[in-house]
Amino acid sequence: MKPKPICSARDLANMFRTIEAQGGGGGGGFLSDHPSPANRYARINQEAQYLRVQERTRDDTEFRSIKERLRRYPRAQTMAEIQRNGGRYPSDTNGNNYPSNPPRGRVAYPSSRFRAYSELGIAQVSVPDNWRELSDRGSVWFAPEGAYGSTNGQVVYTHGVNLGTAQTNSRNLQQASNEFVNALQQGNGNLRARGNYQRMDVDGRYGLLITLGNTNEATGRPEIINVVTTQLRSGDLVYLITVSPENEYSSYQNTFLNILRSLRLND
Repeated sequence: MKPKPICSARDLANMFRTIEAQGGGGGGGFLSDHPSPANRYARINQEAQYLRVQERTRDDTEFRSIKERLRRYPRAQTMAEIQRNGGRYPSDTNGNNYPSNPPRGRVAYPSSRFRAYSELGIAQVSVPDNWRELSDRGSVWFAPEGAYGSTNGQVVYTHGVNLGTAQTNSRNLQQASNEFVNALQQGNGNLRARGNYQRMDVDGRYGLLITLGNTNEATGRPEIINVVTTQLRSGDLVYLITVSPENEYSSYQNTFLNILRSLRLND
């Protein structure tokens, strides 16, 4: 089916003739910012005869795809919300803004289909394809819609994984990991270790896992945070942090393990 045109060039010309008939034809001309309606009518009709519009078959596939992608975006901030947050809010890795209000509402279950990403110049990782890629202070988060926002000017996540690197003062993995975890706890006094480090395989390398408990500051719900670490040849620490509410952890555990197994380091 061919799309019906909304307005033709001659329709536009007729609009200016109507304006002139209703008394809007005074003024205008060479020295005017706005030509008179009579001049506009003549000029538009002159140009219209040279227009050639090529008919094409309508294809809604791309249009539907764009609409579906836009539906997944969170609502835009109000001016009041922007002002409360100092005129700024975080952005994803494509520079698109995401909301500066607390995460709320239903969070979709992780898709069984995974998408591969190359991150930070140091790794490739695969995550559920219904999770969004979000940059955050030199690291990258992958999280589903509804699982991120901000509270008191701080970005907050309720579900997802965080991948990044950190410089430490030790080439001993446990000491470097202790240094990193201590820094996390200094930034959040609610973090508490649940047990000791466990040895983990991270892309064939020696890695460590420690589990932390926390109370999410946006939702007030208890959550489980896993911190997996290994080291690059440079000595920099690579970390993968997983976050989920405690009562949903069993539903996310396999997804987190699959993400960890997919991690491939470049160095």
